[in-house]
Amino acid sequence: MPDNISLRDATIDDAPAIAAIYNHYVRESLATLAEDAMPDTPMQQRVQTLCAAKLPFLVAVDQMQNGIAGYAYASPYSDRSGCAPTLECSIYLHPDHCSKGIGRQLMDPLISALVSTTTKTQVLAKMSILPDQSPESLTTCRLHASMGFRQVGRLDRVGFKLGKWVDVVMLQLDLEALRK
Repeated sequence: MPDNISLRDATIDDAPAIAAIYNHYVRESLATLAEDAMPDTPMQQRVQTLCAAKLPFLVAVDQMQNGIAGYAYASPYSDRSGCAPTLECSIYLHPDHCSKGIGRQLMDPLISALVSTTTKTQVLAKMSILPDQSPESLTTCRLHASMGFRQVGRLDRVGFKLGKWVDVVMLQLDLEALRK
């Protein structure tokens, strides 16, 4: 990780910068299947809700530019009570900060926090991918695999964005196995 990057817990004040990063991917890529930009207020609510639930929400801060270089968080996988042991994680990097090791620097403490401070048993991650693409061709899939996530499924042509059909790859990490 570059020397000018530090990690810390997200705050409500970070929401505009976090939303700006996310909205770049909404507008410009298939990384999210969302097509409508997220306003700052819902992102503030997300930060507040996850922090109140004692779930990790981390930001990487570029000290030289005094801005958010990326973020990662864990959220409930589903609001159904039977899914309470399962979380979903998300990570997004500012486009100027990709391929610099910041993703791993965010994911390491995120996973460590899930192992040490929660009783959750599983964490899932979803990645959008083109139908003819292999998961290994995506940096984010390779990052998650290097963290111990394993591919557990692929949903074919479940999205359509930017004029393209999109698959979704599902990855899973067994937190209980990491506690042993």
